[in-house]
Amino acid sequence: MSGTGGSSSLTQSFPCREPNCNREFNSKSSLADHSNKVHGGGSTGNRRPKKCTMCSSTFGTRSGLRQHEKNVHLLLTYDCLICGTPFTSLQDLTSHQDRMHKQ
Repeated sequence: MSGTGGSSSLTQSFPCREPNCNREFNSKSSLADHSNKVHGGGSTGNRRPKKCTMCSSTFGTRSGLRQHEKNVHLLLTYDCLICGTPFTSLQDLTSHQDRMHKQ
């Protein structure tokens, strides 16, 4: 009956229960912080969830939706009008066009 042993095997996980969110936390307070910041709180009964138009993920706050769109969907924003190849920066697109499509 020592107070110094083995509690690490009893570590509890607190998964987020929001649709399309696979995050897990090691404390209820961390889950609550995540829920408030990303999903707009535990209950969205009187709040309208913000829905991503590209993949249908939902978020409780506009900032959560904007962060999702930036991180997930805005990675390939510059497409070559000649061949359709996507690039993550305008500089890369310009370099590609100079190398591949220069007339």
